[in-house]
Amino acid sequence: MPACRWQRSSTSTSAASRRGWRCSGDNRDLTRWHAEAAVRAEEAGFDILYIYAGHLPYHFLILDYNQRTDAYGGSVANRVRLLAQLIDAVRDAKGAYAATILRWPDAPE
Repeated sequence: MPACRWQRSSTSTSAASRRGWRCSGDNRDLTRWHAEAAVRAEEAGFDILYIYAGHLPYHFLILDYNQRTDAYGGSVANRVRLLAQLIDAVRDAKGAYAATILRWPDAPE
């Protein structure tokens, strides 16, 4: 496993220092896995493919969690980049049969 996978940026427990997805290669893997899952789901007969924007994609969007300094951090456009790549990968991988829906996590009460 590459050393750049999940790593703790400090000993603090603040949101900004929690474990984070650190490598662009990880993002490419995640995007590929979503595309491959879309193909398998459509082959299995599913007619709706959900992209769940919770957990990791959601944390990329929130500035308190995303402290990256690369193409996936900083501006809103950069923080949205991973989610946009996931949507594009699923949409491009599937055939014309299945619909693609983005599922947003429930807001905390």
